[in-house]
Amino acid sequence: MVLQEFAERDPSYLERFAARLKHGRSRPYIARSPKDLYPASPHLIEDPDNYRQLRPGWFVDVNRNKVGMEQTIREAAEVAGVHFGTELLINLGK
Repeated sequence: MVLQEFAERDPSYLERFAARLKHGRSRPYIARSPKDLYPASPHLIEDPDNYRQLRPGWFVDVNRNKVGMEQTIREAAEVAGVHFGTELLINLGK
């Protein structure tokens, strides 16, 4: 939802976030297709619970633990120019 909100505010946001050098260890957080999300793990494409479509032509990897999700949101906020922890608060549960 955070990425969708940033993308609605700024049409160039997803391109800028995808171009970030700091991305996931072995795969990107967002990509133009599920295949591009999991280049080394094509079996993950078979289960649509591993990813969500953000908007047409953009997909996000949701096959992540809470620590990974928080890191993605922190980086997303940085790209958007939003201060995580003050301007953006999240609750990922336990």
